[in-house]
Amino acid sequence: VGELIANQFSVGLSRMARLVKERMSTNTDPEKVNIDDLVNARTVSAVIQAFFGSSQLSQF
Repeated sequence: VGELIANQFSVGLSRMARLVKERMSTNTDPEKVNIDDLVNARTVSAVIQAFFGSSQLSQF
């Protein structure tokens, strides 16, 4: 179970990293960049919630 969650967490982190890179490349003024504008934890949270909502291990 732990390995499955770790895999899903890795997927979420990969998505978040891609979004951060995308947002950094579109930002014109790096001095005005705020970490809150770059990082959004909802991507990781959504992947974990989808895992627990759809995994047969968490169904009853």
